[in-house]
Amino acid sequence: MKPVRTRKRKHKKRLLVLADSHGRDIGWDLNREFEKDGFEVTVIARSGANFKTVTHDIDNFTKDFNFDDRVVVLAGTNDIVSHTQQPTELDLQPILETARRTKVSIATVPYRYDRPLMNVNVAKLNAWLSERISNIDEIELLELSNFDISDFTRHGLHFNKSRGKIKLRKLIKEHITGTSTSEGSGETAEARDISALSNSDFL
Repeated sequence: MKPVRTRKRKHKKRLLVLADSHGRDIGWDLNREFEKDGFEVTVIARSGANFKTVTHDIDNFTKDFNFDDRVVVLAGTNDIVSHTQQPTELDLQPILETARRTKVSIATVPYRYDRPLMNVNVAKLNAWLSERISNIDEIELLELSNFDISDFTRHGLHFNKSRGKIKLRKLIKEHITGTSTSEGSGETAEARDISALSNSDFL
C-alpha cells in the first residue's frame, strides 16, 4: 500500500488591529478584503479608550507573532481633551517591545469635524508622532490625514459606513499589501470583531 500524502495546511498570516472606536465595525470586511492575501484579521476596538488603554496589552495579543504578521494601532483621539490643553506624548514603549518580533504600524489621529478647534492639537500630536516614528526603524506610520467631512457621520467624530469606513479599510489594505482594495465577492470569511463598548462622549 502506498503511503498517503497529507497536504500541509498553509499557515495564515495574522493582522491585528488595536483601535478606539475608529476601528469599530470593520473586522468582517477587512477579513474579506484580506482573504486572498492570506491574512486572518482580528480587530479589537475599545470605545472611549486612550492610546495607553488601546495598546497596554499588545504584548499578550502578539506573543506568538513573527515578521509575517502585522499589527496596526488606531488610537490617540481620546488623548486630545481640548483645544487649549497641549496633548501629552504617547507611550510607545509597549509597541517598541512588540516591534522586536513583528511588524507594527501606528496611524496618525484623524482630524475632527465635531470640534474643529481641537485640530490644532491633533496636528501637533501627529507631528510629534511622525517625527518620533521617523527615528524608529521598527515602526511604520499609517497616514490618516486625507479624510474630509463627507467621510464622517453628521456628528463629525466617527467615520460613516458609506465612505469613511470604506476609505479606512482601503488605506489599511494598501499600507499592508501595497495593493488597492477591490469589492469582494460577498463570501463570508472567518472574522473576530471585538468591540468593548462604553458610554463615553469621546471615541
